[in-house]
Amino acid sequence: MPGRVSVMEKSLIDVISSTLCFSPQFVAECAGQTASRRVFYKRAIIPKKRKPNAIRIVYLPSAEIKQIQHFLVECYLSKLPVHPAAQAYVKGGNVVKNAKHHQSNKHFLLLDIESFFDSLDADLFAEIVRKNRLFDSPLDIKALIALCTYESHFVQGCVSSPTIANAYLYDFDCEMVRLAKTLPNGKYTRYSDDIVFSSTEMIPWEIVRLVSESLRKYKLTLNSEKTHFISNRQLIRITGIRLGEQSKIGLDTRFKKALKSEIYQLHKKIQKGEATFSEKNHVCGKLAYLKMVEPRYYNFLIIKYRFGDISLLDYLAKAKFKAN
Repeated sequence: MPGRVSVMEKSLIDVISSTLCFSPQFVAECAGQTASRRVFYKRAIIPKKRKPNAIRIVYLPSAEIKQIQHFLVECYLSKLPVHPAAQAYVKGGNVVKNAKHHQSNKHFLLLDIESFFDSLDADLFAEIVRKNRLFDSPLDIKALIALCTYESHFVQGCVSSPTIANAYLYDFDCEMVRLAKTLPNGKYTRYSDDIVFSSTEMIPWEIVRLVSESLRKYKLTLNSEKTHFISNRQLIRITGIRLGEQSKIGLDTRFKKALKSEIYQLHKKIQKGEATFSEKNHVCGKLAYLKMVEPRYYNFLIIKYRFGDISLLDYLAKAKFKAN
């Protein structure tokens, strides 16, 4: 497997070309080193789940760019340091583990980084790559960044953006862990752009100012509309996970009621021959999420929803669905 590329070895473009069986000219074109105007990304507009009138813009790379980015993540970008406080886009990290980190506390500060991926600075990331000696050649660093960006921006939709984001904020996460230690039983985690501080005592507003100042060094800003101090465990939701009493975590009643309704509605559509694969996948995705967060309630649903002698999962596996 390729390691660090040095000046004396083949260039990054040559390594990608020989490993993935693309022509050097094509890889150079993907890296924007030719005059070609071929478009390698498709713009997609996705409505936000909790805000029907709000949208999220995602840039979907072509199959070739995806393959190149997967290669870059596996062979190079994954070598960059990631702080244990980063709970997203890492092996073993998930929203449940992120919430559990704060279970012992009573006071919480929730923060959000504005326009996360788009705001990552390419020059600062290039310095991170140089500092960690991932590449020796400036041309290779330039090619790496070009292959992981759309119009010079790290965008949502790129395979490489999550890994880059965690590496980009490694030093920031180190600072935030030290800041959390100034609080009684202080805890800090970051799940992508969601920042959480928790403590056994009230968290002072000064923490927000210090986080904001630190982010400015990385050319990032806080979304002031998503800054929340919460001291009621019944109201706290950390990355969608509810912290209950006696160190219990779970999903709120609305999620469970909605899921039961969706299972019932899907059953009715299956009977009429109107159910689609996307509707089935939506329900199965929610069931998988429930199983991860609240396995007991998941088992309860699987037992409750039986169709004759067939369990819910077997019923969904055997039912017929229409193409979307």
